[in-house]
Amino acid sequence: GDLVLDPFVGGGTTLVEACALGRRAIGTDINSLGVFLAEAKTTVFKQAELRRLRAWAYGLIPKLNLRKKSVHAREWAELGYHKNINSKNTWPIRKTLELALRSVQRLNGERERKFARCALLRTAQWALDCREDIPSAMELREQFLISVEEMIDGARHFTLAVREHGRNP
Repeated sequence: GDLVLDPFVGGGTTLVEACALGRRAIGTDINSLGVFLAEAKTTVFKQAELRRLRAWAYGLIPKLNLRKKSVHAREWAELGYHKNINSKNTWPIRKTLELALRSVQRLNGERERKFARCALLRTAQWALDCREDIPSAMELREQFLISVEEMIDGARHFTLAVREHGRNP
């Protein structure tokens, strides 16, 4: 029943662990990415939502064809978000992400959409952070499914732990 305060929530791990142990938790952060991650990681999902997310991810893979037309996110480019994915080597990653993000809007609710965006972010981070060799679009798609499976497994364990202690974050 203790209250855990995390004033610099970052990736939300402290909130996840506190909730899983039956404690109440509050987190804040000036960084909107940290808040986004913490919200996604502390969502208690229904099994039906997780099944829909898995089906969405596996159904998305054939649609991530680099020959398909994508909607270039001009606003993101103008804000500088494409700065590190605008080269000859990284364009397949950018285009794959653009194709995937368009499909996120077709998910049932904000909870599912947030999970999906988080999975795409995690996959993009895997592909780009501190790498000398940029993965291919096929490797990116494979890693995306690995990320989704790991996140679904984590969400399932989190939900069980929270329910065991009778608390909702």
